Amino acid sequence: MLAGLTAARWGVAAGGQALVLAASASMLAASLALVAFAPRRARIKGLIGQGAPALATLVAS
Repeated sequence: MLAGLTAARWGVAAGGQALVLAASASMLAASLALVAFAPRRARIKGLIGQGAPALATLVAS
């Protein structure tokens, strides 16, 4: 995510956006996997903390 933001800041907008979107999709998939495969261990704060910013980034792009 940070590499994508840095690349976008330095003028490589397409590459930076691709990195940010890939990182966000990965974080969202990880939060969904947490709920799907370990529902007892999935905590709502962790799910929101990991999944919500990633989802917001994907929706905003």
